[in-house]
Amino acid sequence: MALVAARFVEAYYEPGTAGARAGAEVITSLLVMALGGCIAAGLLHGLIQHQRRAREQRRVRSADEQYLNEANG
Repeated sequence: MALVAARFVEAYYEPGTAGARAGAEVITSLLVMALGGCIAAGLLHGLIQHQRRAREQRRVRSADEQYLNEANG
């Protein structure tokens, strides 16, 4: 991603100008925000998957206990 940002700045701004520096700063901040968004989405996905897995384990455990109680009783 950094390489793409560098190529973009080189293509659209004169080297060594304040515009190039500002363009690089804007693109860098956008890349950081995009990376942060991806990390946040990954953490949220992991949390949702963990909750789903825990709920399924409770459901199966409850069904197993009910089956064993019916078989013994």
